[in-house]
Amino acid sequence: MCEGCGDCGVQSNCVAIEPVETELGRKRRINQSSCNKDYSCTKGFCPSFVTVEGARLRKGRRPPARAWAKMRVGPPAPQIPGADTPYGLLITGIGGTA
Repeated sequence: MCEGCGDCGVQSNCVAIEPVETELGRKRRINQSSCNKDYSCTKGFCPSFVTVEGARLRKGRRPPARAWAKMRVGPPAPQIPGADTPYGLLITGIGGTA
């Protein structure tokens, strides 16, 4: 459990460490989608961090097959919008726009 000291953020200067207000005060959490996995936050003196060395990940179970895969048919065809009406398109990535 996070003690809320914030030393992980001070040591790493990482934007993935976000403050969270709880009934026990301000705590921290790591936003996995913005974490760069350099583990610099572990340089902080925090009792909630545990480092495991020499361990191996277990293989997970196979995910359940989808219904259409069991029936040996393909997935449904995508709905393609018509070219006669305008629609928006969002392209994500790194870089700027020209």
